[in-house]
Amino acid sequence: MALICQPALLIADEPTTALDVTVQAQILQLIKSLQAEFGMSVLLITHDLGVVANMADEVVVMFHGEVVERGPIEALFNNPQHPYLKALFAAIPTFDMADNARLTSLRPVELDSHYLQQQRKPWSQQEREHAPHLSIQQLGKDYYTRHGSWHGSNAVIHAVRDFNLDIPVGESFGLVGESGCGKTTLSKMLMRAISPTQGTLFITTEAHPVICWNWMIRHCVIFGKRCSLSFRTLLAHSARV
Repeated sequence: MALICQPALLIADEPTTALDVTVQAQILQLIKSLQAEFGMSVLLITHDLGVVANMADEVVVMFHGEVVERGPIEALFNNPQHPYLKALFAAIPTFDMADNARLTSLRPVELDSHYLQQQRKPWSQQEREHAPHLSIQQLGKDYYTRHGSWHGSNAVIHAVRDFNLDIPVGESFGLVGESGCGKTTLSKMLMRAISPTQGTLFITTEAHPVICWNWMIRHCVIFGKRCSLSFRTLLAHSARV
């Protein structure tokens, strides 16, 4: 609708926020093609430096409501001057980071973990080697929809199919995939927010594997206190990490 009147300037405020990289690339390519077709200027408002590098000719950097730096994209990315812009680049993760390396925070963050450390009881080496902390075997989830004929024949949608995964104690595991691939469905099954159609789920505590869900015998052990779920990230953790 923003293009109905063929504007001379298109203001795109966070057009790619919360999109996976494949959809993001499609949106950015669409903006580029529309810009060329209508001969218009684009004001791209974003916090994503990757999007800026891909789209912008000129860049303006704001901090606390003020413009702190501006200039051509090459100059700002190759030779940032303001401490805020330098901090933004320092906060970008790289593949060659050491295991104990940490990203540079833009602002100091005070963290008092004394109470958590008091409650923490480390896993012994024997417990770590005994079994995976979380074991997922042949997990699957199907949905059924009525369409196609007057009688309402059922069509099956395989949201997750034959998923297998072992997560060792203390490991940070990343699950990546584009929108609609089944990531959120999987996390909801792990949290028992929804029931799987098939598969078995084990969680190991104190070197004793506990079956949490088995679709064949419909047996469930509640372990929600040991796991937490955020909207965009799955965090499976234990008090004994």
